[in-house]
Amino acid sequence: MNIVRTFLLLLIAISPALHADTCSVTEDDIVGAWSQQGEQGFFEEFALTSDSSSGVKDFNSWLHHRPELVNAAWEFKDCQLIITPRSNEFPSFQLNILSLKENALQLQDESEDLPSVYKRILN
Repeated sequence: MNIVRTFLLLLIAISPALHADTCSVTEDDIVGAWSQQGEQGFFEEFALTSDSSSGVKDFNSWLHHRPELVNAAWEFKDCQLIITPRSNEFPSFQLNILSLKENALQLQDESEDLPSVYKRILN
């Protein structure tokens, strides 16, 4: 019984590292503007910016072309996009990054059944 318990604890301890190794998406890959495709997803449009000189990372979203969530902080960790509003008007969001293929970013909130797809907005 102790062997099984030890194995499970070890598996839990190394699981974030295993997940991080399998993530093919990088932080630089997701910086930019994105538009919702289909009905799934909390955000209609959003932009991720990163200022390398100051280290500030901003998340801004729009609903019906009007600002919705403005100047939230974001981070990329273990293949997750974590969005934290600076003014506490919304709770933090943790979105698993499932894939990024041909400018289509697939995200999934753990509370949602289906993933959401966002298409990169090209300048």
